[in-house]
Amino acid sequence: MKLSLSLLKKFIHLPTEDLGMLRHTLDDVGLEVEEVIQEGGDVVFKIETLAHRGDHLSAQGIARELSARFLIPMIPLNVVQEIPSSELLVEVSVETECCLRYALMSLEAGEKSVDLLNSILAEIGQPMHAFDRACVEGSIHVTTRPNEEEIVALDGKTYKVPPGSILICDSKKILAVAGVIGCQNSMVTSSTKSVLVESAAFDPVSIRKTAKKMGISTDASYAFERGCDREKVLMALKRLLALLPAIKKVGLYYYPGQKTPKRTLELSFARLRALLNASSISREEIEERLMFLGYEITDRSEDHSLVIAPSWREWNVLTETTVIEDFARVYGLNSFPLELPPLDYKKPPQHKNEIFLEKVESSLLGNGFFEVMTKSYYSQEAVSFLNELQEGVEMLHIPIKNSVEREYSHLKITNIIHLARLSEYNFRRGILSFKAYEFARLFARQKGKSLYEYERDVLSLAFAGRWHQGEWKEEESKDTKICLLKGVLESIYASLGLPVSIKPGSIPCLHPGYQAALYVNDTQTGYFGLIHPQLSSRLGLDQDLFYAELDAETLTGIPPRHPQVIFSDFPSIKRDLTLKVPKKGFATGAIDAIYASSSQFLQQVAIVNVFEKQGEDFRRVTYRLSFQSDERTLQHEEVDAGVSTLLSSLKETYSLCS
Repeated sequence: MKLSLSLLKKFIHLPTEDLGMLRHTLDDVGLEVEEVIQEGGDVVFKIETLAHRGDHLSAQGIARELSARFLIPMIPLNVVQEIPSSELLVEVSVETECCLRYALMSLEAGEKSVDLLNSILAEIGQPMHAFDRACVEGSIHVTTRPNEEEIVALDGKTYKVPPGSILICDSKKILAVAGVIGCQNSMVTSSTKSVLVESAAFDPVSIRKTAKKMGISTDASYAFERGCDREKVLMALKRLLALLPAIKKVGLYYYPGQKTPKRTLELSFARLRALLNASSISREEIEERLMFLGYEITDRSEDHSLVIAPSWREWNVLTETTVIEDFARVYGLNSFPLELPPLDYKKPPQHKNEIFLEKVESSLLGNGFFEVMTKSYYSQEAVSFLNELQEGVEMLHIPIKNSVEREYSHLKITNIIHLARLSEYNFRRGILSFKAYEFARLFARQKGKSLYEYERDVLSLAFAGRWHQGEWKEEESKDTKICLLKGVLESIYASLGLPVSIKPGSIPCLHPGYQAALYVNDTQTGYFGLIHPQLSSRLGLDQDLFYAELDAETLTGIPPRHPQVIFSDFPSIKRDLTLKVPKKGFATGAIDAIYASSSQFLQQVAIVNVFEKQGEDFRRVTYRLSFQSDERTLQHEEVDAGVSTLLSSLKETYSLCS
C-alpha cells in the first residue's frame, strides 16, 4: 500500500521528521518499506503489509503501531457524534449471514462523495460504495443466489459471478457484488444528485472465494478478505458527514448484526519473557504497549493478565502467542538479545525407566551386549508361528487396521521374532558372536478381555554363536552358553539390588528342556532359555539362539533388598565357601540364604566353580563372597566373625565341604 506522510501525521505527532529513522522504525515493526518516493510534493512510503493484517491497510492502523512503539497517544479522528438521520425512503433487507453488519445512508450529494469514500478508505481502512439513487428501482436486498450471474462492472468489463456470492440487488437487477465491485447500472456520475452510500462488514472467506473465482482484485476486496473491523461501519459514515458539513438531509438504514466477539486470552508474563529472551521487561511496560495497540487489560496480577483483543483484530488474534508477537514488534525485534542466557533451571527428576537402564547397562555392555532398536510391529506370518507353539496366542495380538505394509500388520507381544531375525542377518554377514539387547514397549490384549489392551516395558536379550568372538578354540557347549547367559542376568539383578531365584519355566516359545523363570521373592519378573526348535526352524535359524526377557515394569516396582554393588577406594576381602547342593536343586538358591544371614559388608556373591563326581546325588558349588566398605578398610577378624555366623546359619540347609 501507499502511505503518505501528511496523512500519517493526521493520526500521530511523529517524534522525528527523519525519513531514514521513520523507514527503519516501520521496518522494525513488521511493515516493510519497499520504497520512499515523492508524489505531488508529499513523501509516500510504499509498504509491504502483513498478509493477515487488514488493519494495516490504513493510515490509522499504521499510526497505531507507531503509537505503541513511541508510546505517543494518537490524534482523535474528526467525526460527527451522531448521524442526524431521517427516513431512508428505500426498503432494505439483509438475507444472508455472510453480511455481518450493514448500513445504507442517503445523501443529497454527487460525484464528489465518491472521492471522499476513497479518502476514508485510506484513512481508516473501511471500504464503502456509492449508488446513484435515481438508478435504484424498488427495495434493496443483501442476498445470495444459487446460480451463476453475469454483470457489467464499473470498469466496463463483463464478469461471471459464482453461485453463493453476496449480492446487492434492487427489485430488478444486481447493483453490486458485495465487497468486490459495483455494477455500471448504478454508477455515480457527474449528473448524479442523490447517492446511497453503503458501509458494511462481510465475511472475509466469502469475499475471498468470490473475488478469486471472478479473477478480480479491488481495493475493497483486498481489505475485506483480510477482515474489516465491523465497528467502523458507522464510524466511516460519521467521518463522511464530517467531511461534508453542508449536507443537511440524511436518511439511514442500519443492520447491526451480531456484536463483535470479544476474545479474551490469558497472557503469561513468564512465557513472554522466556520466548523473547528478555527477563527484565516489566509487567507495566508489557501492559502499556498492548493498551496502545488497542488491547483491554483485565484481572491484572504479577504472573499474568487477561487481555481482550480489539475489534479490528477479530480475525487474527486467536492465541497467546499472537499477543506476544504483537508486543515484540512494537517493543522492537532488534531490542532482544540473540544469545540465550545460561540455563539455571533445575534438572528434572529421572523417569523410572531411565534409572532402570542406568543401573543395568553397565552389566550388559561389560558382557559384550550392544543395544538395538527394532520396529514395534511384525507380520501375520510371525503371529502364526507363535500361535503354533501356543494355541490362542493370536487373540492376544492387536492388529493394525489398514497397515502400510503386510510386514507391519500386528503390534508385537514379544521381541523374540525381531531379535532372532536380526541374529540371522548378522551371521549371514560373518558375525560369529551375536549379543544384543533392546529396551522396548510391548503391546497385547488382556487374556479373556479382548476389548482391552495394555502396554509394558521389557528388557530383551538375545545371544547366538560364540560367547568370546576372537578366541581360537572350540565353541562353548549349549550348557555352558546358557550358564553364561544366566550369569549376565544375575549381574543385572545384582545391579538392581534384587534377589533373584531361578525356577522351572513353561514359556511356549522356548525349548522345554532349556528354559527357566526368574523370580524376585514370589513374583515372576522374567524368563530365559533356548529358542524353541520349531520356532527356530520356522525362522530359518542356523544357530542356537538364547533369549531372555525381563519385565522392567515389575522390576522397577520392587524396592531393592540386597545392597547394590558399590565402587569403593578401599580394598575388598574375599572368602570362598563350598557347599553340597542337590543335583536337582538350583545352585542359586543358596545365594538368597547367604545374603539373608551375612553381615552388612557383604557386597556380592558369585558362583565360581561347580564340581560333580559320578555316583553322587549332589554337586560341590563354590561361592565367592566379597566384603567391602565404602568408608574404611575392613579387618580380617570382623570378616571372619561374619563368615562364622553365616556358616552356623547355613548348616541347617546345606552341608559344608572341607
